[in-house]
Amino acid sequence: MEEEGYISLEKIKEYKSVVDQTFMREKDFYEFYNDYAYHKGFNISKDRVRYKTGTKEVIWRRFMCSCEGYRSVKYFERMDQKRQPHALTRCGCTARHDMEWSESNGIWYVKHFVDTTRFLFYCNGKKTLQYAQNRCNI
Repeated sequence: MEEEGYISLEKIKEYKSVVDQTFMREKDFYEFYNDYAYHKGFNISKDRVRYKTGTKEVIWRRFMCSCEGYRSVKYFERMDQKRQPHALTRCGCTARHDMEWSESNGIWYVKHFVDTTRFLFYCNGKKTLQYAQNRCNI
C-alpha cells in the first residue's frame, strides 16, 4: 500500500516510538540507535557534533548509516594511486538520527529522524556487523 502514497499504521507507530524516546546520557542514546539499526539491517557511524560554546560539552550529535552518501568523484580519477582502492561500500542511504540535549531539563531527545526503506535487512547485499554491534550482553 506504500506504493500508492500511503504509510502503514505499523510504520507510523514505529516512527512515533523512536521519536518519543528520551535519555539521560548520550551513551544510552547511541546504544538505543545502534540496536535499532541492527534490527533494521544497517550499521551506524557518528557524523557531526556540536559543542556548547567555550566548552567540550556535546549538545547535539548526528548518527548516519555507514553506507550514507557516495564516494567523491575525485577519488575515482586519481592517477597517482599507489595501491588498489577500497571496494565501494556506499549506497546512498539517507537513514539518520539527530539528537539534542535540552539544558532546561537535562535530557537527550530526538531532534530529527529519517527512517530508511532503501534496503530491508542488508546494505550492499550483505549484513555485516560493525565493532559496536558485535558485543556480548552479559
